[in-house]
Amino acid sequence: GGCCHLPRTVTFLSLCIFWASVWLVMQWKTFRRADSQTHAESPEDPAEAEKMSQDVTAMRPAVRGGKGAASSHAAHQGHQQHQGPVYGGSTAVPLVSGCPQRARRKEKWGQVLKEDMKIIKSGSSSVKSCHRLGDALVFDLKHMQAQKQEGHAYELLLPDYVVADEEQPGFEQRSSLQLFFALPSGPLQPLGPAHSPKDHIIAGGGAYRHWREPMTHGFEHTGSRLWFSIPKNVALKELSRLVAVVFPMTPNMGFVEVVHKPDKKAKDYDPTKRRRRKEIHRELFFETFPTIGVEPHLADRPEATLPGIHYLWRTSHHDEFNLELQPGEIYEKRMPYAFAEYFGRFEKSGAVLFPPPACYKFYENKVALTELFQASNVLMPETWVFSSLADAMGRRDQVHLPVVLKDPYGYSSIGLLQAETMPELIEAFQTFFSKAKPGVEVLVQKKVRALKEARVTYVDGRPFHGYWRIRQSLKSASAASTRGGFQDFNFPLETIAPFVESFANKTGVPVGGVDLIWKDNPDVQQEPYTLEVSPTSDINPPSPPDWKEGYAEFKHTKGFRNAYLGIRRKWTEAMVLAVVDWHRRSKRHLFVGMDTLFQNSQVADGALDSLLTLRRSFFIRLLTSPSLDDKDLKD
Repeated sequence: GGCCHLPRTVTFLSLCIFWASVWLVMQWKTFRRADSQTHAESPEDPAEAEKMSQDVTAMRPAVRGGKGAASSHAAHQGHQQHQGPVYGGSTAVPLVSGCPQRARRKEKWGQVLKEDMKIIKSGSSSVKSCHRLGDALVFDLKHMQAQKQEGHAYELLLPDYVVADEEQPGFEQRSSLQLFFALPSGPLQPLGPAHSPKDHIIAGGGAYRHWREPMTHGFEHTGSRLWFSIPKNVALKELSRLVAVVFPMTPNMGFVEVVHKPDKKAKDYDPTKRRRRKEIHRELFFETFPTIGVEPHLADRPEATLPGIHYLWRTSHHDEFNLELQPGEIYEKRMPYAFAEYFGRFEKSGAVLFPPPACYKFYENKVALTELFQASNVLMPETWVFSSLADAMGRRDQVHLPVVLKDPYGYSSIGLLQAETMPELIEAFQTFFSKAKPGVEVLVQKKVRALKEARVTYVDGRPFHGYWRIRQSLKSASAASTRGGFQDFNFPLETIAPFVESFANKTGVPVGGVDLIWKDNPDVQQEPYTLEVSPTSDINPPSPPDWKEGYAEFKHTKGFRNAYLGIRRKWTEAMVLAVVDWHRRSKRHLFVGMDTLFQNSQVADGALDSLLTLRRSFFIRLLTSPSLDDKDLKD
């Protein structure tokens, strides 16, 4: 007899569980803190509010695990996602509210040039409107922008949300996006299955995937996009709505800005030029944060950071802030350690900075890099460091010629010298130390004879951008564009990826620009010599395919600025995705049955506090399906 009542019992329990879940979400929100700086208001338009209310009803199957649910959708129950109101004050957040908005710089922070801001904000969108539903973001899509593909497939670019699948190990099901459609006067219905391969989508029936090309395919191909089909292969124009629901599963995030106090009495003082690059990256990050469902907390001093927040940051150059030196200290030698120490203070509160501040002791510090490479068993050319002219002359017989002499704290190949013979080496020593500040060492490195060397920019150990730097001749000391070098952007990122990952793991430098060289003709399948790595390297955008002049000339063309800002926007995207991926890898999933949270139709004592504590270490998945006892199974 029990089996006859089971369907009605299951339906009743499902409804109770759903509304209990809603109640729990709202209770969680009560414990959240709000920051008036970034708080998103609830919609005021009654029609919009009514549509959102209908969405709540229509999307219950997805909340309970309908056919269109992406594999990771339930994990949203385990993380605070409404990034705006988490700092300062105590404001209850409604179940339905606005989506993350672009952060605004603090009043005392410098401005980016209007021409650059126009380029930075010139992106496109395929979203009509966006609102929150609990921890989810709900996007009403401009479905008529979708382009027909093979068979029954459509493609719609989705730059508004970039946490997408990649065909790389560990990233195949990164997206939590669920897709719904509606016919005129009809309810929203789920599409599915999610994460479908392209051939299934081409075959039709409602299969879809939210994806992006792997980073190793080149930054210009890594845009977020939807591939989808429609049930019964209905024509796209017959749809009234296409709605995407995502559960961002991101950590609380922020951005660190250093308020630069330049020496206005300096001869080369130029407030616009000195601050420009850093502030450009800040504005690019501000454009990127909403595309992962985040409104960042902003900090401009170590005391302003908050525990548990993951802060992005980016320094510009060695003129970032004034440095008070002790007697006998040299600015160039002290600066890398000052960077690491100062930004390390931002983590004293329990905050986490990415990239790690400790990496910055290697910034423009080839002496420390040499020690790091030797300790990490990184293949590098034979290297000697001499502390003075007397030291160099006393140990010159140890040097194996030919060599290149470098300023350990220089950049852009400034101060580079060469020596093929011992007399040339002695002359080079004398020239270097006659111009160097007292206490500055000389770094001498065995010359690797090759016309080509590679610069690879990577994020989280994954190659993001690479190109060949080509010397004018084998006699050239450097392939830098400032030395007349040429660039070839046809570079095999996928082939070099295993080495870059290994290099980042060995050295503990997760983000940087690394210079690599091979003897004679480069073979990227062979381990290269590593010349150096910079944790805050600049990124050269590709020149046009038909460009025939040197790269230095390209930098002065009209199209360079668009390319310069475009590649940096993609870099900020890679950076925030790295933090999201790291956060997800750091947590495990904990499955909790709903029946353990309730006693006599009431939330059990301590259940809410326990969930709030557990979600710090786990993604909480609430199991909403009622369990069946032995009698039910027998019946």
